[in-house]
Amino acid sequence: MKVCRPMTVKLFVAALLMTESAYGAVRFSLGGNHEKSNAGYQQVESGGGNAGVSLDLGEYFRIGINHREEQGSTTGYHQLEGTANYTYFKTKSNVSSNGVDLTLCLYNGEIVTPYIFGGITNKHYIMSTTEADGSTMLLDKSKPGPQGGVGLGIRLNEKFSLKLSETWSSGDIQIPGNEAQGAVDTYSQVGLSYAL
Repeated sequence: MKVCRPMTVKLFVAALLMTESAYGAVRFSLGGNHEKSNAGYQQVESGGGNAGVSLDLGEYFRIGINHREEQGSTTGYHQLEGTANYTYFKTKSNVSSNGVDLTLCLYNGEIVTPYIFGGITNKHYIMSTTEADGSTMLLDKSKPGPQGGVGLGIRLNEKFSLKLSETWSSGDIQIPGNEAQGAVDTYSQVGLSYAL
């Protein structure tokens, strides 16, 4: 599991120590998901989790760091190109990302708080596909880039809030034999936030 770079953590800790007039102090958030589905000749299983910590900078701004980990596997049979034959395969994937965001709260309501955010993230992809003959294709790469999104906080009580958000970040899509093309990755999250 990748962790945030030491410099990012140092900057965040410095902001925590220097911001004595923080309006709402520190917030911790957690979320997760798991899915298993069957689609024809293939079975897809995926799951992930995310964690973040943010600091209120006044009434409407927050700065935060976040980590997300996603794992998936697809097993089953796919058709060999140009034939009517099928072969067994297994694909495993792991995508981890570490980011820093600045959040703007559009409205600080007693119950509902809509917000937008933007920042930078570094994603690390590890993907491997193993065919029936034992051959394996491996992809191991990192991709830094911008990220941003929208969200909604729903206060459950004085300390806990339900957090709904949609995040967009840069990704790659590639056809074998061609150069990688830029794409947009999306991530929908439902989680809990705890305020100190």
